[in-house]
Amino acid sequence: MAEKYYITTAIAYTSGKPHIGNSYEIVMADAIARLKRQQGYDVFFQTGTDEHGQKIEERAGKKGVSPRQYVDEISGIVRGICDSLNISYDRFIRTTDPDHERQVQKIFKKLYDQGDIYKGAYEGQYCQECEAFWTESQLVDGKCPDCGMEVKPA
Repeated sequence: MAEKYYITTAIAYTSGKPHIGNSYEIVMADAIARLKRQQGYDVFFQTGTDEHGQKIEERAGKKGVSPRQYVDEISGIVRGICDSLNISYDRFIRTTDPDHERQVQKIFKKLYDQGDIYKGAYEGQYCQECEAFWTESQLVDGKCPDCGMEVKPA
C-alpha cells in the first residue's frame, strides 16, 4: 500500500475575481502533487473557494444578486481556471458545500463543549476590507495598517 500524501492550497476568497497569485499557488501545488504521484505516493490534492464574509454579502448586494449567486459565479471562475490549466485536484471544496458545513459544525461543537469557544465581548477597530480587528496602537494614521482603508469601531 502506497504512503499517503496530502496537499492543499489556501482556498481562494470569493469577494472578487481570482488573481494571478491564486493560479500560481494552485499550479505549484499541482506540480508537487504530480511529482509525489510519480514517486509512488497515494496523493490527495485539494483546492477550492472560501465563500463567507461580510464583503461577499456587500458586493453581492451591489450587483443585485444573492450572496449564493455571487459566490457561485466566482467559484465557477476559479474552478474553470483550474480545469483550463489541467490541475489534477482530487477535490474542489467550497465552504458552502453541505459536507463542509457539517464538519465545521462538528468542530465548533467540540470546541464549544470543551470551553474553547464562549460568549464574550471584544472591542476593536475593524477593517471590513481585510476582515481584521486592530488595536488603536496598530493603526497607521487612524487607518488599517495593511490596506490603508478606514476602520470602524466594532
